[in-house]
Amino acid sequence: MKQYFQAVAMIAICSTAASAKDQGPRADEVRQLVSDYATCIVRHSHDQAAKALLGDSDNLAIKQDFRRLINGDCLRPDVEEIEFGSDLYRYALADALVNAEFAKGGPSDFSDRPPLMNHPGPTQAEIDAAVAAAKSDKKRVAIREAYEEQRIVPALSQYGECVVRLDPADARLWILAKPGSPEEASRIDTLRPSFAACLKEGTVAFSKATLRGTVALNYYQLAHAPVQPIPVNAN
Repeated sequence: MKQYFQAVAMIAICSTAASAKDQGPRADEVRQLVSDYATCIVRHSHDQAAKALLGDSDNLAIKQDFRRLINGDCLRPDVEEIEFGSDLYRYALADALVNAEFAKGGPSDFSDRPPLMNHPGPTQAEIDAAVAAAKSDKKRVAIREAYEEQRIVPALSQYGECVVRLDPADARLWILAKPGSPEEASRIDTLRPSFAACLKEGTVAFSKATLRGTVALNYYQLAHAPVQPIPVNAN
């Protein structure tokens, strides 16, 4: 069996030509390939995938503690490598888990769930230390780029949680739609008011893979979060 983890602060799982963050029609093909891979992983190792995401394990923890989630048998024969930058592998697993557990229905109100905890992301000191320890300019550039991607993860997670809390039902239906399909486009249009409402200021451009991923991860974690009593106003 091939080994699939490599690089710093990212997961590499094997591809020929494109990464999951590419744009255009080719991106939808890659997104479907990624979806198929994650679906296979969850089919064979559902409990490990759920434990990793509900424990909010990062990429390094998945690599070290959940080795069954890296399985070359789930790759298409014609694929050599797909790279997952930042949190894209966790997003793919979340998407597959939502499809596996909530295809026929799921929570449509998360007002009784406490706020999710988010990783703070690397500090500038941690980034500088990792860059200084690198032995080549090429590796230093790769490390800095990977860490910079990780720095936006907390804000992206908060954004995804906001969208899911505003419209849980349509968020779930989006995750169930096939990547690149007309149904997905329709679901995205339905969620646009929530996307806009959750922006603190200005505009932010996300790839569909990233935006759908953070929505899937937050939906899955909120769906499994403990229910807390809603205070009742006695007045």
